[in-house]
Amino acid sequence: MRNVTSVDSVCSSSQAGVRRRFAPHQLRHAHALELAHEGVALNIIQRQLGHANLGTTSIYLQGIDTEEIIAAVREIPHVEIIRIGTRVPVVLPMRIDDELCAMLRRYHPLYINTHFNHPKELTPLARTACERLADAGIPLGNQTVLLRGVNSSVRVMRRLFTELLKVRVRPYYLFQGDVAAGTSHLRTSVETGIEIMQNLRGWISGLAIPHLVIDTPNGMGKVSIGPDYVVARGRDKWTLRNYEGRLVEYPQPAEIDATCPYDEVYFRDEAPAPR
Repeated sequence: MRNVTSVDSVCSSSQAGVRRRFAPHQLRHAHALELAHEGVALNIIQRQLGHANLGTTSIYLQGIDTEEIIAAVREIPHVEIIRIGTRVPVVLPMRIDDELCAMLRRYHPLYINTHFNHPKELTPLARTACERLADAGIPLGNQTVLLRGVNSSVRVMRRLFTELLKVRVRPYYLFQGDVAAGTSHLRTSVETGIEIMQNLRGWISGLAIPHLVIDTPNGMGKVSIGPDYVVARGRDKWTLRNYEGRLVEYPQPAEIDATCPYDEVYFRDEAPAPR
């Protein structure tokens, strides 16, 4: 999405003067921001609240001012939404203090995705950190990775996702493990992920149910997967299976043309949407 900046490790404010504002070890991030100013669709800032995409080194420990980075991204004309991905509420919740939250709320629309993998990680400090961010008006999402033998059970996932909702964090993604060297022992089968999802829908709040996705190898993007609730498809009706395994028929309407004539008026000053 061109107009959503996924805040991933960046610094600086405008293309002109970017490199003179930062020390030599920060210039690679300044270059990323330059590309963003040119309209290149990059994930610019992710894990901004402490965990930059710089190995295990955190941005704020490198002497880079967090607000300066976010303010710089906000100045980019084609960036409409800033999305921050961070494990800080999980591993360093005391970093989420009132001062940081007051700063972040100055740069709305700003979203944060955090990364809880097990309900045990929802410590009292972690819960307080999430509540502080929510009180600052920041919508919170969570991305969980399925880990074989760690959280690969229905009981754990139900508990994690319902407890996240209590601290105003919406479960967003449940990831199948990436195909990465040295991690195959932690990956679950696709069937395991689908079985877990089948035991969430209908049994816990719909607000607590994430998208089950595979982040495909070779950078081919995310693919949503899940249980198949469609038993039969027809022009007159579809036959569906609900969460209890019961079959139900959904009648199709007589008219199938779903054209929206008002679109031509509402979007008259915009280029046609890509198909």
